[in-house]
Amino acid sequence: MTLTMDGKNTFSNVGANIAAGNLDDAVAEIMAIASSSNDVPTLLSCASILKAIGEGDGFDTVVGKIMDASHGDADGYDTAASLAGLGLHAEALIILDGTGDPDVRPTLYATSLLAVGRADDAVAVLTAAGDLDLDGSIVLSEALCAAGRHGEAISLTESLVADHGGWLAMKAHCGAMMHKGDNRGAFRYARKASKEMGGPDSNALAAYVMRVNGRIPAAAGYAVRALKEDPHHLGALEEMAMCLLEKGEVDKARYFAGTINDVSPGHPATVRILDACPPR
Repeated sequence: MTLTMDGKNTFSNVGANIAAGNLDDAVAEIMAIASSSNDVPTLLSCASILKAIGEGDGFDTVVGKIMDASHGDADGYDTAASLAGLGLHAEALIILDGTGDPDVRPTLYATSLLAVGRADDAVAVLTAAGDLDLDGSIVLSEALCAAGRHGEAISLTESLVADHGGWLAMKAHCGAMMHKGDNRGAFRYARKASKEMGGPDSNALAAYVMRVNGRIPAAAGYAVRALKEDPHHLGALEEMAMCLLEKGEVDKARYFAGTINDVSPGHPATVRILDACPPR
């Protein structure tokens, strides 16, 4: 999902109204565009903008139109990916199952299965897929955790850290430990990484572990450190946004969500932040 203004003239007034803070006018224009279109990419653009500005009722209406327009689409993988990117995993599964061959995109399929509580099915899909990239392996570790197979998840994430290193692998490893209930182990791991490795990845990791355990001031401090070193670090931006939400600073959190989307359009952290924000 790309939460940016469409470059077509159709959306130019919408972008201008959002920039000026005229959100009610922007929503009215988006709904007018959506009501006159059955084009799925256009409707997805409408839904993306409504999601970004927190317009829940209009968003639901547009999603209904997307589902109607996509009914029976045997090549709906991109639509399903866009819906999953908007956090609409049940809808994504309907589209994927409608293709007749959802396993063509195993990580996408497993991500949505996991999101709707079908962890065992997600594990089965990814196991059958064979060689997985880092993203697929992280989804597999999360599915193993959700299925109660913590030992396998921790073993997998240890190998990901060894093979790939970096923020995503370390976050997955600490996440697996905390899911098992080993919060102390995650604390020790994050603190050791911060002291021994330094750098934005380890500080973002410490921010994540601290936040999950309710230590918001400490989490924010680590996130600030990471952002001083790398202002575009996606993990640190997300952690900062989540800390701001804990403090009730919703507008600032939305700003960080926008920054993430500018740095990496369609990144799932954008929707995680927006989903945590109260509706407009």
